[in-house]
Parts: sequence; structure tokens; C-alpha cells
Amino acid sequence: MGVVVTLVPLTVATLVAHRILRMNPIIICGALAGAMTVDAAITGCCERADSQTPVLGVAVPYAVGNVAADDSRPPSS
Repeated sequence: MGVVVTLVPLTVATLVAHRILRMNPIIICGALAGAMTVDAAITGCCERADSQTPVLGVAVPYAVGNVAADDSRPPSS
């Protein structure tokens, strides 16, 4: 179940961004890394692209991902 919850949103987001929105694949890579809030993935995207371009797609998905992760935790007692 965890694999489905992880892969389906990323796959759908990739297809929508690339096929419908016609976004640059390098920026899509950065956006997906930001959405998963994984700093190492962002670094890997930049190394693979030999540029800092993937960072352009990180800001908003990273912020939304952090807020969503924080809101999903149960309140502390």
C-alpha cells in the first residue's frame, strides 16, 4: 500500500506536468524532489543536470510538502 501511495501521485504529477503543462523535465525533477521534501534528491537532480536549474521547481512544492507533513501529525499532548 505504501508503494502505491508514494508512486501514484508522483507518476500522475510527472505525466500532467510533462504532457499537459509542457514543463521542462529538469524543473519537473526539482519539483518532485521538493514535493517529497528530500534535500538529497534535489542535490542529485542538480548533479545529474550539471546545473542549478532543478532548484527553480523546488520552492513551492517543498513548502507545501512541509506544511502537509506537519498537519498530518497527531497533536502532541
